[in-house]
Amino acid sequence: MVLQEQRRAKAHRYRDLLTQKEYMKLMAANAVNRYGDSIDMIAFSLMVYQLTGSASWVAVIFGVNALPSILFQPFAGAIVEGMNKRYVMAAADIGRGLAVAATAILFMLGLLQPWLLLLLTFMNSTLESLRIPAGLAIIPRLLQKSMYPHGIAFNTTLKKMMELIGLGSAAAIIGMFGLGTAILIDAATFIISAALILGIDSKEKSISGRL
Repeated sequence: MVLQEQRRAKAHRYRDLLTQKEYMKLMAANAVNRYGDSIDMIAFSLMVYQLTGSASWVAVIFGVNALPSILFQPFAGAIVEGMNKRYVMAAADIGRGLAVAATAILFMLGLLQPWLLLLLTFMNSTLESLRIPAGLAIIPRLLQKSMYPHGIAFNTTLKKMMELIGLGSAAAIIGMFGLGTAILIDAATFIISAALILGIDSKEKSISGRL
């Protein structure tokens, strides 16, 4: 059986992934998501420094950003196991989009305070810690097992490509439209990603009435 799977995997080409329509929808969502994150990577750091005037605050914010992954991600897989992974991912993206949009709007209005930024950042990262295991768990439902090696490699390459595009365009976006608009673009990518994910047919059923 293992040898048969290996032969099937070798027979596949990357263009065969195009036949996996539901998986390609997931890849489109991931690409949009990573593009927004890459813009935010630059804009968020500049915003924190502009808001606080302190490099130490930048370090504190990024420490808080990493904290939910340490605290919650080890348990997140078990939490989302009985849930509809598609709904978990979409809900997490919508929640993150709203948190990022609130951050941008408050910043543009001059109402954003460092303590509030810490809270919104923690909320954003907590939602991400739920989305990651759900995103991994849904792949076997969308992609033929023999295509896993190509699918994983394509996903990695696509994310790196969108990261480079996002980082490359961040300076132009910030220069032309400002930090607030750049962060709003990141918020919009979360909503677009959620819409793409909701369009996926993962053939899942919820357990005990949960998501």
